[in-house]
Amino acid sequence: MVRNATLSDIPALLNLGLELTASLPVLPDKKKIKQLLTESISNKGGFCQVSEAGGKVIGGMVAISHEGLWFERRHCSILALHSTNPWDMKRMLRNFEAWYLTRGGIKVITTDFMVTARMSKFLKQGGMPPSITQHILFK
Repeated sequence: MVRNATLSDIPALLNLGLELTASLPVLPDKKKIKQLLTESISNKGGFCQVSEAGGKVIGGMVAISHEGLWFERRHCSILALHSTNPWDMKRMLRNFEAWYLTRGGIKVITTDFMVTARMSKFLKQGGMPPSITQHILFK
């Protein structure tokens, strides 16, 4: 089941995010993650949904829109997209598409996470073909 996230979902989303980033050579900042989740849930410029099974959060999608850094209008960054249920990932992407289409100011959407082959398939189905290979340097 997919639904809009609430502030009470933040601990579950934080734990899920920490699990997903456990293999990275850098430590995530829990305080910053909580701030981003709060912003995505509380502000009109944010999008946050959760995937649930048996009353437990098993995934989520988090996106935040902000002023474009080098172009006019707004930029939307998808910060996270994950679920153990692939149908829920598709639903969240469809819901995200409906959300951003109502916001005419958003002109660029990017993924700010590592895209796996499976995730790339879902993003392509959602109208987001890959255009640039993402390169990441951890210092």
